[in-house]
Amino acid sequence: MPNKWLAIKTSCNIKLHQNPLGKSTNILRA
Repeated sequence: MPNKWLAIKTSCNIKLHQNPLGKSTNILRA
């Protein structure tokens, strides 16, 4: 579980850095 969550969190962080304005709302809703 912890490893899976860490991978998801890292993926979300990468998306935020790539497109902070476009992806932030999608991640907050997910």
